[in-house]
Amino acid sequence: MDVLQVVVKVVISICFGFTLHLSSSAVDRSLAALGARPSAGRLNRYVPVVATCVWLLAVVVPFPEFLALIALAMVGTWPSIRARLLLAVTGGAVWEPGERAQGRVDRARELVESPGEALKLLDEAIPMLEDLDRTDRTPATARQLAYALRQRGRTYAALDRHEEALADLDRALELAGDRVDEDSRDSACRVNMLQAWCFCRMGRETEGLAKYEEIVRTYGDDKSLGMRTNVVRALVSQGAAYGELGRELQSLESTDRALQMIGDDPDPELGYLRLSAMFNRVHPLVDLGRTSEAIEVARRVVETHADAADMETRTLVADALIAQGMTLARLAEVGPALEAFERVDKLYGTEVAGALNERVAESLVERAGLLELEGRTAEARTVCDQVAARSRRVPSETMGKYLAQARDIELRLHRDGPA
Repeated sequence: MDVLQVVVKVVISICFGFTLHLSSSAVDRSLAALGARPSAGRLNRYVPVVATCVWLLAVVVPFPEFLALIALAMVGTWPSIRARLLLAVTGGAVWEPGERAQGRVDRARELVESPGEALKLLDEAIPMLEDLDRTDRTPATARQLAYALRQRGRTYAALDRHEEALADLDRALELAGDRVDEDSRDSACRVNMLQAWCFCRMGRETEGLAKYEEIVRTYGDDKSLGMRTNVVRALVSQGAAYGELGRELQSLESTDRALQMIGDDPDPELGYLRLSAMFNRVHPLVDLGRTSEAIEVARRVVETHADAADMETRTLVADALIAQGMTLARLAEVGPALEAFERVDKLYGTEVAGALNERVAESLVERAGLLELEGRTAEARTVCDQVAARSRRVPSETMGKYLAQARDIELRLHRDGPA
């Protein structure tokens, strides 16, 4: 064997070993997705070394073709095939494929109030599920991956990272494909709703409103409870989006369609959507000058759900009281307006965090402003002090905004004279 052949074989052996080394990380991901034992990962790290040694031995011993074929077989296996061979050699999986990733997705779903932590879990889970989908593609693995992408899209949206959210949601729709089973239709409908919401938040309202209408048109004839709930939610969201654009009549039309679809259905989730649709009528009615109707709608929301235990409904009740108070204030009905703002504090004043704490702070600011206009300086200052105390206990961007408004009131009170 001449020197040139030796050099060529040494170079080739190093190249093959390096190629195997580069593919090892892909094999490790596949092993993780398949639920392999730790020993499979350790064995995978020896493969590049063994392949390189085989090629080097082929330089100096007889039957190099035989040895070369062994090394070529090791190099020629795709990472997914190599992972399955290692899995078989080491005794199989210690958990079901995708179980660890799905556990992360499930935990992320529970972290509604901590989207940053949820995103970390999803960023770990999705590569595992992608590897599993490549290694062992089935309808079940595609559904798992689509669900994880939908959850990450929702989390991105909560963090106002809407472009990234839309990218994940597009991939989730691609994975759903044209499947018509109930779970796939439900997933596709929810993805479309998230896309519509993102479009509206990005200032692409035309696309968002069209997407909501597409949901109603596509799924509106489905009488199953789950799909009816999705369609009602789309109509409620569409109504809110129209309201934010100042298109009051379209907003009322969407909420009326939602209420008509709900009817008297006793389902709890539809009950909350009924309440949301009712509340969404308040501001459009005020903007259209139909203040008496607006006050009556807000009053019905409060009186029928003032004793609610769940946080979402309690927050809606607080919103209705604030809207009622602001509308009464516009009509110069100061006494009833103050009563509405005070009731927010009476119902939820013990809340020290979250959305309800912010609603209490907002009602206090509105109350302080009215007291200022009425010349009740001492009371207004006391209420401003309450806003400052709440802001110190649980500082946030929203609480900071209300604190700034309270301080503006205090400055005006100081400027206009002593209590």
